[in-house]
Amino acid sequence: MTTTTWTPRETIQPSWLPLPPLLGKPAPLEALVAGETLQTERGTFFRSRLELSLNAAYGGCRLGDFLRVSPHAAAALARAPELAEVPLDNVLFLDTETTGLAGGTGTYAFMVGLGYFTRSDGAAGAAAGTQTLVVDQCVMRSYGEERAMLTWLAGHMQRFAALVTFNGRTFDVPLLQTRFLMNRMRLDLEEWLHFDLLHAARRIWRPAVQSCALQNLEKAILRVGREQDIESFLIPAIYHQYLRDGDGRYLQRVFNHNRADILAMVALATRACGLMEAMAADGPTLRAGLPDGMASHGQHENEHDGQREDGREQRVAAVEPAECVGLARVFEQLEDWDAAERAYRTAIGGRLRVELRVRALMGLAALLKRRRRHEDAAECWQSVAEQHPAHSVSALIELSKYWEHRKRDAVRAHELARRAHDRWRAGQPAGGRTLPTVPGMSAWRTPAVPPPPDDFARRLARLERKQAATVQVEVEVTVVEAVDVSTVIGPGPALDGPGARSPGLLR
Repeated sequence: MTTTTWTPRETIQPSWLPLPPLLGKPAPLEALVAGETLQTERGTFFRSRLELSLNAAYGGCRLGDFLRVSPHAAAALARAPELAEVPLDNVLFLDTETTGLAGGTGTYAFMVGLGYFTRSDGAAGAAAGTQTLVVDQCVMRSYGEERAMLTWLAGHMQRFAALVTFNGRTFDVPLLQTRFLMNRMRLDLEEWLHFDLLHAARRIWRPAVQSCALQNLEKAILRVGREQDIESFLIPAIYHQYLRDGDGRYLQRVFNHNRADILAMVALATRACGLMEAMAADGPTLRAGLPDGMASHGQHENEHDGQREDGREQRVAAVEPAECVGLARVFEQLEDWDAAERAYRTAIGGRLRVELRVRALMGLAALLKRRRRHEDAAECWQSVAEQHPAHSVSALIELSKYWEHRKRDAVRAHELARRAHDRWRAGQPAGGRTLPTVPGMSAWRTPAVPPPPDDFARRLARLERKQAATVQVEVEVTVVEAVDVSTVIGPGPALDGPGARSPGLLR
């Protein structure tokens, strides 16, 4: 009997991952990607350089506008106050492509993409002396070229004062730091000023989009798609395939992917900082959003130029209502209460999904309550309770507190608390009941009802006591008033009998 055995080597080959078919004949990387082989003291590596005009656009965003946003907006989003003192043309955009996602000493960064603004030397077609956006993509064509590539990167990156990445704080920077250490080279990237766009994107756009992955933000925020791209999870397999056969067709798509990542970071950083600056100033230009709160086309045509207080021209972005919900939370974290309130009111004035509108109204109410503007906060809670009953439990609880502690109306507060309790119970599945079991199986129960958003039993009991006390006081006051009236008037003379007086004599 013949048996077939699998060797461990066959089961772990990266090339077993499904790579999409390509047309044409195999070709070396140098014939497919415009670039050059650079010589360093440690050997050679391949570099591709692209120069883009400041007027070039990516997803409706002019790339040169990054230089015109406020460094203070970038510092606020990065939560790094020192970043406000760094000129934006001294910032380096960084993205890596790696042989795996596990990290550690066994993972290599085989491609490192750098984006930065500089004066053109005229070699790439742009006029000498004009400012351009340069995208350098360095790749090691074999593991032996890593040291040469890192040597060039170490000398080139030290020209800059800050990094901009997308999830680089937890992946790209630690990985590069490990590769420098493994090659006995010193470049302490973890001590650099760092603007990680992933965290800023989550704070601003998480209410509007389901995923804050870079390509998803490109589609949802920048309204741009990619051509001749490759899925990220295939990149390690593509590189190992290239090492085996030298065919650069798949690796060409990795270059496209890396370049698109860098341009997307420039565009997203420009939009995020522009929104912060616009909202913190006199308010944004509001665009009526779709039901999901985002634009329906690629160009942000409502953007317009304005003047900063210092006379510098800036690009004021047309803000989406859904973006304002995230911006409001950012300003609350910065304790800029006026800008936060303006962002909430801008969001409420636009077109939003029901969940986002409720979130904006409740956020604004919480902000107004914190600022001791209880009447205005009550209006927001009342709007939620009347317009969105399915999401009104929290609003009814807050209204109950307002009427109990501010208006001193226990009857009204009890009514609102009862409504909140009933609506919460109506929205919960019946739980905690033992269901019939199949013979031989252990008993199981339905999922328990989640804990209530408030201690309804305690609140209702307290309000009932207050109601009873209020009724008792009202009864006592009525009795006292009746006694006082009888005391002042007296019993009066009889209207008939010996002591009666004539009605005509009464005064």
